[in-house]
Amino acid sequence: RKAAAEIHFLHLDSELQPKNVKGKDALKATEQALEIIRNRNSHSKAEVTTALRTVINLMCDMHNLSNVVIEDIPLSHEEDFKVGTSKGTANGRKATITPYSWKSLWTHRYVTYHGAYSPAMWAKDIVIMHGDKKAQYSAGTLRDWANDVGQYTKSMYDLLEANGGNFLHPIIQAHEEFHMSCLARAAYRIAVLLNENLK
Repeated sequence: RKAAAEIHFLHLDSELQPKNVKGKDALKATEQALEIIRNRNSHSKAEVTTALRTVINLMCDMHNLSNVVIEDIPLSHEEDFKVGTSKGTANGRKATITPYSWKSLWTHRYVTYHGAYSPAMWAKDIVIMHGDKKAQYSAGTLRDWANDVGQYTKSMYDLLEANGGNFLHPIIQAHEEFHMSCLARAAYRIAVLLNENLK
């Protein structure tokens, strides 16, 4: 991974706790941005605006499973490794394997399925599907949330390994719901951070 891009990645140790990496990663940069927001009277308007944008951007990055790097999982360090998807057999035809990079699977595949959605429509869908979990998703601290995302990311890598490096098509479809729950987690947690730090 390019060093300049590290700010967009969440680094976790083998216990799925935030790892103290050199430079900035998504968690460290978010914590630093929140410090500016809390002490905004000591910073310029431009600095505070940048800090707000940083929190929103990096919280979304932290909840993108392809941005989570776990110490003892080598595949999580390889941004461009390929996963295959099998659509199974139909009418006696052979199963087809379609390669996806881990990054494109999580950042493009699900989103492009709903390309006509406006931000307002995404928000409405999130409230309908996950509004009853708002309190659950909002509870805890920034570091608790990092562990929460890390646990699910690890389970995905375990599933990938169990399937010989291939995600079967039905598995990908089933996990689209979790992709949406990640969006919900990020949205509710951004709201918590801004409400707490803009008091």
